[in-house]
Amino acid sequence: MKPLGLLYIGAVLEENGFDVDFIDCLDRYHPEILKRKGKHRGKKRYGCGNFYKEKIEKPDILKDVKRRYSRYGLPPDIFINEIKNIQKPDVILITSLMTYWYPAYVDLIEIIRNIYNDTPVIVGGIYTTLADEHAGKFLKVDRIITGEGENQVLSVISEILPGAENNYKNYNSINDYPFPAFHLLKNVNYIPVLTTRGCPFNCTFCASEFISGKFRRRDPESVIEEIKLHRKKFNVKDFAFYDDALLINREKHIIPILEGLLKDKINIRFHTPNGLFPAMIDDELAKLMYKSAFKTIRLSLETTNIDRLKDISSKVTIDDFENCISSLVKAGYKRKELESYIIYGLPGQSIKEVIETIVFTAKNGIKVRPAAFSPIPGTVDWERAVDSGEISPDANIILTNNTLLPLRSENFTWDIVNEIKKFARLTNYASDLEINIFNGSSISKVLKDILSKPILEYI
Repeated sequence: MKPLGLLYIGAVLEENGFDVDFIDCLDRYHPEILKRKGKHRGKKRYGCGNFYKEKIEKPDILKDVKRRYSRYGLPPDIFINEIKNIQKPDVILITSLMTYWYPAYVDLIEIIRNIYNDTPVIVGGIYTTLADEHAGKFLKVDRIITGEGENQVLSVISEILPGAENNYKNYNSINDYPFPAFHLLKNVNYIPVLTTRGCPFNCTFCASEFISGKFRRRDPESVIEEIKLHRKKFNVKDFAFYDDALLINREKHIIPILEGLLKDKINIRFHTPNGLFPAMIDDELAKLMYKSAFKTIRLSLETTNIDRLKDISSKVTIDDFENCISSLVKAGYKRKELESYIIYGLPGQSIKEVIETIVFTAKNGIKVRPAAFSPIPGTVDWERAVDSGEISPDANIILTNNTLLPLRSENFTWDIVNEIKKFARLTNYASDLEINIFNGSSISKVLKDILSKPILEYI
């Protein structure tokens, strides 16, 4: 999780003559964080790891929720030391990620105002884009930017800073942007890459079109140059694609990118934390992905309910998914190395549908990553959640946190959600052991026999 948009903006500012300081509030390797033993679980594979967190008091609206409420990232005292140690800035820019994290932005801005009360503050990002009216009410800042900020930030700065120039560079396309300013980070152990923006599909639960606008692709040559540069500059092997639609028009995009890197013999690993579209992966692309060292492969399935698949976006069919798995296995992947996102808690969705989807992924021998539905203002499924009474149109945005699904849904209670997660862990454990408990093994045959007869025969 890297603030890629803010790092792009940092690069734009530097390219236009600004000096930039950067404070990474999610730096899990900060020296002061590492001193606080017992509260930080360290790193995992491929540059991933757990963020430092501290339990804090719950907001009043969550008082009755029987779960811990924590702040992730730098504690206030560390952040205060960080911001006091930089030269007084002419302007401060803050990014926002999840909408339901807005109390953190409120706290952050209050701290900043107490230190630099006369410095203009600009906030952009996902939260301000999806809930600009809400942000305008709760964030005491000088300017709020919605949408992509690279082509807006310079004009906004020239408006709010006395004597600022207004003859900055114009960026006519995403190919014109400088590469993200990763050198501003103190610790770089993996690099995120964005080769496209937006998505041609309009999934009913997704807000990509609001955040990133229409679908656009970067030139493959530019992507290759960026990856090669960062591989050499930071000596990192792990690159994570942040694209929503990485494989669209693959013959003119991802295939030439991967072939170009293979030609230059760049020693790297790739990861796809965002789901890939299974319909785009055939034998040819699967083989190329394997040769290119894709290590984290997550596929977008969502559900096996045919009607819901068509309703969501029609971007995948059951046949597409099974053919994709077959191609990846043929290319050299083990089934246990593959994962699939499924979604639960959609308006009108049944528990049976979710369990059937988990069983389907388990039958294919791959792992499942259940993702709880989070109602995002402006999306089709937000309107459906409002119409069904699951959430009020003026509900506190904190309640859109996907972990709070049981507070909204009649079908998905705390106990049921926990059982779904445990069932998914069980099937994933079987996948790790390469035991298919639903298809093709001696265990699956016994299970079929047991489940097809009255249980009393076994008592």
